[in-house]
Amino acid sequence: MAIVSQNEGVNIQVVSPVDESPVTLDLLISDKRPKFFSEITLPPLSSHGLNDQYQCFRELKNDNILGKDYLIDYQDRGDDRLFIAPHGGFSECGTSELVRALAGKKYSYATLDRLSACTNNLHITAVRFDEPNCVRLVEKSRNTIAIHGTSPKREQVPVIYLGGLDDALSMCLFVTLKSAGFVVKDSYPRFLSDRSEMNIANRGGRGVQIELSRPLRNLFFKL
Repeated sequence: MAIVSQNEGVNIQVVSPVDESPVTLDLLISDKRPKFFSEITLPPLSSHGLNDQYQCFRELKNDNILGKDYLIDYQDRGDDRLFIAPHGGFSECGTSELVRALAGKKYSYATLDRLSACTNNLHITAVRFDEPNCVRLVEKSRNTIAIHGTSPKREQVPVIYLGGLDDALSMCLFVTLKSAGFVVKDSYPRFLSDRSEMNIANRGGRGVQIELSRPLRNLFFKL
């Protein structure tokens, strides 16, 4: 059962795992941005994505076939809110489907989907992610929400990790999701680069990075 849907207005609706009641997430942002998440001391940029096969989109493009190995899917709807899944398809399963559901027919979105489990590892770490269509949309958006998936080997329970530089929106999401029965934690884990200005979610100024565990993503879909 899919538990994410799109409202007609400026809200997103998520169904609580506790009683299946709808939960509204207001995306209107206050100019006041209270400090909510603790600062993270980032390791050197070169330490991010050491296991990635590709360090930039140009390398990925030169080594793979569009439409066979990967798919770029985006819609620019002229709205200043954007949902992105930089590691969609078989890279972090379920993230691109969630992004399209959240965007609905109102908000802009962008995904890069790995089309087969047999293709190369197409993961480009968030601080180096530079697919041109996604970058263009991020740079013109007021609010960017990036949906990621944690490694199945690291997380065995349904959990959400929130990070990014938009503390006000992160606080709203944290409180709303927590009250709806989701397990929500601060920034997974400390070596991730969610507070970096080079993170694709933050490249338009401030964004939110949401990491969803595989068990939680499984709950969103019929298996």
